[in-house]
Amino acid sequence: MSEEDYKAISKIIEEVVGKDTILCVKLLEGIRFYLDNKAEKIQIINANYPGTRTVIVKNDSIYSKEADIAMKKYTENLQKEVTKLKDSGKYCGVKG
Repeated sequence: MSEEDYKAISKIIEEVVGKDTILCVKLLEGIRFYLDNKAEKIQIINANYPGTRTVIVKNDSIYSKEADIAMKKYTENLQKEVTKLKDSGKYCGVKG
């Protein structure tokens, strides 16, 4: 949704509810928050494996970026643990 759409919506809300009312301000804050935090990007994960397509909807908010960093760290640690298990001969997972 573009800034023009937001302005058109805000004009309608101001006309219906009243420009300087608390309800108007809260509605506009809610709409702005929604527009700033809605998921807009998608990322394909596991594209290396034929027939496997996992699509994850990403959000540009700070929470999404922190979650991405945390998941990358977790994946790296998990890969290290799997490598240790494979080297010790105790790995019984799916080979690929």
